[in-house]
Amino acid sequence: MENDSRTSTAPNSDARPRFQESFGEILPDESIMDLVAEGNDLLLCHYDGSRTVVLPQLDFGNIVYSPPRLAPSLRKAVRFPSAPVEYGSVSALFQGIVAVF
Repeated sequence: MENDSRTSTAPNSDARPRFQESFGEILPDESIMDLVAEGNDLLLCHYDGSRTVVLPQLDFGNIVYSPPRLAPSLRKAVRFPSAPVEYGSVSALFQGIVAVF
């Protein structure tokens, strides 16, 4: 996983970009964008199938995605996931989840 303070870009035309807040979604190229917390900040985590990048905004196909602006009370009440970490094998991940229950 990489933590990058720049924006990630995908090819786009010269059209003026549209700005959109997002809690996460599957993008047209089937890559995944999700919301993560780092300290008090909400960031976007973009996974393209081989690389994970955490960034403050994502420029993708003439849309600039950014994390939503939440009321401070809601931000405190909801625990958002942190940035992804390596978990080893699928078996190790499964065993770790099973151990919780």
